[in-house]
Amino acid sequence: MDAVATEDLDCLAFGAPLLLRKFNMKKDSTVEELNLKVILKDLLLNKKQLVDLCILMGCDYTDNIKGILIIT
Repeated sequence: MDAVATEDLDCLAFGAPLLLRKFNMKKDSTVEELNLKVILKDLLLNKKQLVDLCILMGCDYTDNIKGILIIT
C-alpha cells in the first residue's frame, strides 16, 4: 500500500504510510497529505505508542478515559 485517500485518521493508527484527505471538486482546493513516518518523528513516538495515544484520546467507538483530557 502506498497511500490511502480518506477522511478517517484512524488509518494512520492502522499503519497507512500516507493519508490523503480533503479531496473535493473546487478548482482552488488542495489535498492534505499526512505522512505516518513524519508524524511519528515529530511526536517522538513509535507506532505502538501512537496507537496507545489514540486509545487514550478515544475513538469513533469509545470515549476517552475518564480523567484524561486532550487540550488542543
